[in-house]
Amino acid sequence: DSTNIGEKDIIAFRQNLSNSEQEWDSQLASHLFRSLVFEPLHGLGRVDRLIVVPDGILGHISFDAMMVSTADELVFAVNQYAIAYTPSITMLGLSNGDQNSATTYHGFAPVNYQDGLSSLVGSEGEINRAADLYNGNSYLYQEASESNLKKIESCGVIHLAMHALIDDQDPMKSRLIFAHSQDSLEDGSLYANEIYNLKLNSNLSILSACNTGIGVIAKGEGIMNLSRAFQYAGSPNIVMSLWQASDASTSDIIYQFLLNIKQGISKDLALQQAKLAYLEQADPLQSHPAYWATFVFMGDTIPLESKNSVWKWLTLISLFVITLVWFTKKSRA
Repeated sequence: DSTNIGEKDIIAFRQNLSNSEQEWDSQLASHLFRSLVFEPLHGLGRVDRLIVVPDGILGHISFDAMMVSTADELVFAVNQYAIAYTPSITMLGLSNGDQNSATTYHGFAPVNYQDGLSSLVGSEGEINRAADLYNGNSYLYQEASESNLKKIESCGVIHLAMHALIDDQDPMKSRLIFAHSQDSLEDGSLYANEIYNLKLNSNLSILSACNTGIGVIAKGEGIMNLSRAFQYAGSPNIVMSLWQASDASTSDIIYQFLLNIKQGISKDLALQQAKLAYLEQADPLQSHPAYWATFVFMGDTIPLESKNSVWKWLTLISLFVITLVWFTKKSRA
């Protein structure tokens, strides 16, 4: 049971998850799955979709990469479960209701950076392909500015493919790095405290940047991170990353996710299928969870393309929701 899991196990699992050069510890991944997923679900019959309410440092790991023991082998949990996350049960099913803008798209990629930050070459193709798919707007290089983001009043999808710098000491100073425009008052850094004050009114935000789901764990508040700031700013559904992602694998997974969304697939299943598609074509060296498990979805599971409110309620009713909450105690560390 979960009492067999300590904080050290979670930290070790996260380190293993985020380091592609470290040999994959399938035994630890299996142990965590049995304690945190299998035991709570035992006796409930067939379950293939989960909603996780992560407590404490559980919000820093990907449940997709835990390992399920089958009759023949160990497989990743993503092979059997579509997994979504939510900060609290009260957040389930919330959306901004503006389904008429579901197909509108705005994508941002500065591509090249100053101050020692590496270029994200794959981000240009990532944004261009998505913009073509949705017949949307792409903002590249100097056009990928804070001011252009702040001009957007309402849309279906906001897609940010850029660097993120996380401040572990002061989460309000964590920031996304946009292009710096010489003729603008904006400095090219969109800080978390600025995001909280935006009025995005978007159905879905894709934070295709490193560590956008990581932040300080505040007692009574949960994880204070960039993705949480976007939810407060009016974007209830978020795809975020838990560690630094590969430029190439990010582009492939996010494009497939958006393609699945476009086809009317629910958001949790869309991300699951995008990861499985990546794993099917990846060579063994790139199948380590560091390449694909970093992206997680937080929000409701209703298909973005659905405009029928009755269908939305039927989806919520038919979805068998399992919430997993595990309270980390320092005494277990």
